[in-house]
Amino acid sequence: GEQVWQQTGVTGEYPAGEVIFTMNGDVVATNLLADNGGARISRYTPAGDKLWTRTFGAAYKSYGLPGPALVFEDYRGDLLLTSSNSDGHRIVKLDSAGRTVWNKTSRNGIIKDAALKGSDLFVVGGGFNAKYESDGSRVAESKTDRNVQITTGSVAIDGDKLYAGYSAENNGSF
Repeated sequence: GEQVWQQTGVTGEYPAGEVIFTMNGDVVATNLLADNGGARISRYTPAGDKLWTRTFGAAYKSYGLPGPALVFEDYRGDLLLTSSNSDGHRIVKLDSAGRTVWNKTSRNGIIKDAALKGSDLFVVGGGFNAKYESDGSRVAESKTDRNVQITTGSVAIDGDKLYAGYSAENNGSF
């Protein structure tokens, strides 16, 4: 295909992020920030014109690895952004104009993956799984019985079933 447009990163961004197409055809992109757990989110028109950019620092300072900067669009067109590191995570809800609806932080560690069903966000990583409702309240959580590190994780929703799993290093092995 023929390249229509491109946007390049800016200083202080890692070349890691995610891109989604919104229901109205806009493009939303995320990038990790050099502050280890922060994220930048930008929205572009289908022609590549930037509509807005928002930057969110790390929820908590950490020397551990950052989690991915994930973005989801709910059925109303609002966006949910996750950013994290080993010491905590941030989940932000933005309206389509980029205004912050709510901004929640938690000490529950890194988010490795998330899934959206309706307006409920399910997250997995760092030895915990959690559900956040549309108002940002955490209404359900499950944890391992000990602190885990170097996790991989994934979550999937199939109808009314939620599948979540992760691996964790324990004494040098998974």
